[in-house]
Amino acid sequence: MLKKFLIFAICIGICFIIFFFYQQVGNRSEHKETASHVYDYQPSTGLPPQETQMFLKHFNSKVAAREAKLKSGVIEFSITKSREQSSSAKSPVYKERLKWDITYRFSGQQRFYKIVERVRVKPGWFRRAIWKESKRYEFQEDSDYRYGRVNRGDGWQWTSRAPLELGDYYNPFYWAWNSNLTQMVQMFGPIIETRSTVGDKLHDYIKFERWGTDKIEITEFWFDPWKDYRTTRILQQTRYIRYIKRGTTDRTLLSSGAPITTEKLSPQMRQINYTYQLAQFAPDIWFPQTATFLTGRKLELQVHSASFNTPILVKDLQLFPDR
Repeated sequence: MLKKFLIFAICIGICFIIFFFYQQVGNRSEHKETASHVYDYQPSTGLPPQETQMFLKHFNSKVAAREAKLKSGVIEFSITKSREQSSSAKSPVYKERLKWDITYRFSGQQRFYKIVERVRVKPGWFRRAIWKESKRYEFQEDSDYRYGRVNRGDGWQWTSRAPLELGDYYNPFYWAWNSNLTQMVQMFGPIIETRSTVGDKLHDYIKFERWGTDKIEITEFWFDPWKDYRTTRILQQTRYIRYIKRGTTDRTLLSSGAPITTEKLSPQMRQINYTYQLAQFAPDIWFPQTATFLTGRKLELQVHSASFNTPILVKDLQLFPDR
């Protein structure tokens, strides 16, 4: 009798374990479906064409009015490049490596750069790191051509290459993002949101979204309408489709516009973050005083002096003024 009772109790226990197991599996499946549903990614609806055109017209007219104020100028600024020393989700630490001190002159379509490159070195074990000059550059540029020279300490030599692209980091107007909004739409995709944000002060906000064959890009811009519509912040976030069999991506998902769940995206998100502090260098002329560019590395711009709409001699825009 006792033996039958034990067998019966064991059977009851096994049935209970099986029931509990299937219940837990069902709960996990239900939770997974819920999570996938919550974190679906789908293409956002862009602004209606008429509203988009009205906004483009308004914004581009403001930028055109801003650019019409700038006929010529001389800007003294520096760019410091740092690498990420240690990675932390809260506060990454950066170590300075290179520095460029730049004199930039422009008049109409003519531009001239004088660049001094310095490297941060440590002379000895117990001595502080110092900036040591490594190269000098000079470039002359207009709308048709660009040529320049470099001095590495052994005399001047012709070169067409700068440490960074002249049209990008060495042109202080790149940091100001003076491109018109039509070009931004071509670069970053359709506008999906516009609004005015009220924090410490009023800002205009624009959000773009681009779905590629293997990634999703969200780009956000903040502009100050009271300071020549200069950019005060840019944030770009990119999510990539996870690699699956044989190193290929599931391109059909994005191209078809089907929802993308979190599980199909890479766990890391690439982020680019610009921040700007604006200053008034002349009556009614605003320009970045400082700017920071973060994306695994760090670039910092500091404007030391700037003067606009002052006469510039032709020889100050040429490599060889005596020729």
